[in-house]
Amino acid sequence: MQFLTTGMTTHTLNVPFTIASRHDVRRKILGWLIGIAIAGALIYMYFIGSIVINIIARKNIESENRVISSKIAEMQFTYLASMNAIDKAYAAQLGYEVPTHPAFVTKKAVATTLGKDGNEI
Repeated sequence: MQFLTTGMTTHTLNVPFTIASRHDVRRKILGWLIGIAIAGALIYMYFIGSIVINIIARKNIESENRVISSKIAEMQFTYLASMNAIDKAYAAQLGYEVPTHPAFVTKKAVATTLGKDGNEI
């Protein structure tokens, strides 16, 4: 097979360093890429694990809240039942008496403002 030549000369530029020709550089790049992929997978597994643990903790807290809420409701019912049981007869049985001369106590202000109206702080 013969090629036609048109009188043009072709020169080849010799580049001493190319990624395609250097196998050690390609191996380093591949190693870095594999390392980054492994690190990414580990970080992904960590975040997924922490999400699962937080979901489980939230469910436990919600169940504890339900138990505490029912205990509070039970205590409120007991309190209201006790409050309805207190009357003048029960107070008299405990020794309380109706005061004949009540004395009232007033509280002086600890500090007052420097304003014109003298309101308490």
